[in-house]
Amino acid sequence: MTRIFTLTTLIMAASVAQAETEITDLNEDGVYSFDELVAAYPDLEESLFLQMDLNADGQIDQDELNTARGAGVLPG
Repeated sequence: MTRIFTLTTLIMAASVAQAETEITDLNEDGVYSFDELVAAYPDLEESLFLQMDLNADGQIDQDELNTARGAGVLPG
């Protein structure tokens, strides 16, 4: 029984890891520019980026990204 539970847990963790889209912070400034997000999400439109940018600083920080993902605006 323990082996089945462990195997199931590992499979679920692998599925979640695969589902999360890899975003690269190219200039390593801790936030994501429109270009950096478009590299991960090619269909991202600027209007959606601006909606995600809650503090209107022209960048998406981790909290804004998590909010967008949580709202279903961006896939994991």
